[in-house]
Amino acid sequence: MATVLQLRHMTTTTRTAYTPAVGEALWDTDLNELFVGNGSTAGGISVSSAIPAIVTKTTNYSVTSGDSGTHFNDNGASGTVTFSLPSAAIGLRYIFTELSALNFILQVNGTDLVYIDTNVSSAGGTVTAGGLGSSVSIECPAAGIWVATSVTGAWTPA
Repeated sequence: MATVLQLRHMTTTTRTAYTPAVGEALWDTDLNELFVGNGSTAGGISVSSAIPAIVTKTTNYSVTSGDSGTHFNDNGASGTVTFSLPSAAIGLRYIFTELSALNFILQVNGTDLVYIDTNVSSAGGTVTAGGLGSSVSIECPAAGIWVATSVTGAWTPA
């Protein structure tokens, strides 16, 4: 007979206000993502972010919160590819890489902002890749704000 293992499960808001013990597992019901505690990080550490899914899009794409942890690229695109970001919600994270040497654009949602180094996009603005091989990892540490945690090549917020 199989043993059923049930994890503590909670919304993103509840999870990020809670600091799980070392090794404590939490299931985020908003993100459908597993987090593990280290005893000091509020909300725990995402398990899925350690192994991102790699997804190629050759036409415009509306990124969803369910895509959190995904590494997107535009390999094989024959024109501009715009990735429309979802509303910035705490815990969401994505990686974007330009592989087609064409225009690669991140469209910011509503009044959200994207910070890249000391540069910031306008509310609902765009972020454009600077060329082949440009890559950016972004995450949301606070509602309405995206922050680049890793940048390769040039990315221009507007």
